[in-house]
Amino acid sequence: MPIIKNLEKLLKDAKIKYEIVKHKTVYTALDKANTLKIKPKEVVKTVVLKLGIGKVAQYVIASIPADKNFDKEKFKKLYNDWLKKTAKAEKKVFRVVKEIDFAAEAIIKKNIIKIKKGGTVPPFGSLFKLPAFIDKSLLKAKKLVINAGGFGESVIINEGHIEKIEKITKGSFSKSKK
Repeated sequence: MPIIKNLEKLLKDAKIKYEIVKHKTVYTALDKANTLKIKPKEVVKTVVLKLGIGKVAQYVIASIPADKNFDKEKFKKLYNDWLKKTAKAEKKVFRVVKEIDFAAEAIIKKNIIKIKKGGTVPPFGSLFKLPAFIDKSLLKAKKLVINAGGFGESVIINEGHIEKIEKITKGSFSKSKK
């Protein structure tokens, strides 16, 4: 699968330099780092999260470095703080989210990236009309390798470009792998 068309448009519209790299098929961010022979802290692991339950559940995109694990409790606190601010600004009722889980692959395929085959999710929520969050540790890398939609290609962007492309909420929600 080539790069997602709306991702390429987003990058071009932001007028940033990027490089599309083809690589062997990989299914994890850590394998991607090893395949490309780059530091895992430069490879963005993007997950889709389901917050809440039932019909009121909300989906969001969160990104952490390949060499870290996702910390659900830290993210839940960050998300609730963000949700509270958003609700206040929009004069809406704020309800604390207590449940957090990774979105099911079937939901991601059908409702988020809307492709029949599996694929990878880029870190830009605007592509999918979802809020996006990024772990602050990623913003320290000189370059970042992001998902491009398939398992055999990625996009390299320079430091700071994620924030130039779109408004993304920053926080600390990763932890060291054990």
